Amino acid sequence: MKTFRNRILLLLMAGFVLSCNKDFKETNTGLDEEKAAPSITALSKTNGNIGDTLRISGSFPEGGEVYFGTQKLNLVSVTGSEIVVVVPYGTGSAFIVVNAGSKRSNKMTFTYDVPGIKPGLKIGNNYYDVDTTTLMEVGPGTRYMVLNFVDKYTTNHLKIHLTFMDATNARLSFKAVLARDTVLNTETVPAMAVRKTAAGANYFAGVNGDLFNNTAGNANLGRVNNTCIVDGLITNMNYAMPTYAPVYFNGKTIYFDPFEFISYVQVPDGEKVAIKNINNSRAQDDLILFNTARGKSTQTNNFGTEMAVTPVSGGWGDYTNVKVRINTKVVYGQPGNTAIPANGAVVSGHDFSAIPLNRYGIGDILTIANYARNTATGAIVQQMVSGDLRILDNGQIINPVTALAARTVIGASADKSMIVFCAAEGVIAGESVGISTNDLAEILKLYGVADAVHMNGGALSTMYVKGAGFNNTGLVNRPGNTTTAPNAGNALYVVSNAPADNVVVKLVADLYAPRVKAGAAITPKFYGLNQYGHIVSSNISGVTVTEANGLGTVSGTTFTAGTTKGSTELNATYNGLTTKIKVLIVE
Repeated sequence: MKTFRNRILLLLMAGFVLSCNKDFKETNTGLDEEKAAPSITALSKTNGNIGDTLRISGSFPEGGEVYFGTQKLNLVSVTGSEIVVVVPYGTGSAFIVVNAGSKRSNKMTFTYDVPGIKPGLKIGNNYYDVDTTTLMEVGPGTRYMVLNFVDKYTTNHLKIHLTFMDATNARLSFKAVLARDTVLNTETVPAMAVRKTAAGANYFAGVNGDLFNNTAGNANLGRVNNTCIVDGLITNMNYAMPTYAPVYFNGKTIYFDPFEFISYVQVPDGEKVAIKNINNSRAQDDLILFNTARGKSTQTNNFGTEMAVTPVSGGWGDYTNVKVRINTKVVYGQPGNTAIPANGAVVSGHDFSAIPLNRYGIGDILTIANYARNTATGAIVQQMVSGDLRILDNGQIINPVTALAARTVIGASADKSMIVFCAAEGVIAGESVGISTNDLAEILKLYGVADAVHMNGGALSTMYVKGAGFNNTGLVNRPGNTTTAPNAGNALYVVSNAPADNVVVKLVADLYAPRVKAGAAITPKFYGLNQYGHIVSSNISGVTVTEANGLGTVSGTTFTAGTTKGSTELNATYNGLTTKIKVLIVE
């Protein structure tokens, strides 16, 4: 299977199709005889409407370009066996062809529904018109999409935010972040991104992670429920449920599979003592490892043995087999609460677990292994956040939760080359009623997601896109139907290593292909992107907007639809840069 490449391409559709009963126009990009020609075997639907998601099944060994009549389409995703596109504007019928170099596939026909016949896209028990209101580049290999699912017969509408990332893009990496870099703290997802961003490390999109202790005044406020790993450092662990619902990375490869902990201290005579937990309270016979994610000190009492240690040479590496030197030691009856070295840790044992430690002292060398690895492959975990349940497993929907709620999901394509962040809105009057995990999984499958984990949702569900969102804070969804980001215990981000560059070279809009009711108005917001696709101007003023087909009026950047149904296009211009917005005027 060819990995996903350019899965959500440039935001502008080329051309405008009103009558699509035209054959494919041949293009010659050079002979490439050794490559197999693409072949279409099926369409997910042979009739539908503008803005529908269309899945093209077949054999596409070299990817390809999709033509709808004479119009070349943006690709949402592409694998060797499936290409996903959005149906463009048009009427009548259109031939669909996939072109790969000089090779082209067989034709299949798509027919636009006559208004009033189409029942809509069925998700769960409801039928929807799907409005792709936003589709724009927000970083290298990264696209942000907003979908409005308008129920044709009820008010059970949905609103879904999606960020698609090309994991093969050389400029991208993925990082887990702990709130304020400590286990007993909270922080908003936008604030974490701002705090962590530095030269060569731009935390430009992310979602909230684990469920966490959110009880004000509780001693464990901020502690996440399951395992969190940041750059190989285990900040929290849950031995009771190590395979609960993990999302983790080795390099840029994402995993959702079972993992195991390797965690012990080996003293010089060879005895190994299992580490019971990381940065948690020390109980009877426990051996606890406290690292810098705990804070400045262990916060323990005087009923154990504690040793502050640092690596004999260099840093901790991958935490698999680290030689450390004992720098300080306290024993039973002496004050605990040992200071944690900046590049070290504290080994803290109680009663039975302290016996091996008591045989050694300052200057002696211990060996510490403290890491997680994929159970099947042995791949070492470098970044991890944990959800509460997996909702997609190799394309199969599992663990159904029927309650309607706001939800955060992290997912990936079958070949793991496309990674997806998702935030589904909760209750917003006239826009959303919340969604079940089954229905959300169905929607994710439409966009090429094969594996997905449900994270902390409800009023804490958060998606961040740098430079966009409410008041340009990066918060793009509405947690708890507000425009204020809630606190989280941790989060997962996509990080760009692109150099700083504030020169605007591309104009994009926050509206892509909206449906507008006759007589209603829309006012798009315009963003300036740099050469790497990052938003560097969040609210460009001075944009000139014109409308193509005389189906409405323009005042400033506001378009007001007339009374005639149909398709039109808004053309926006700024300093020689242009972008287009497709508009469908409906009853």
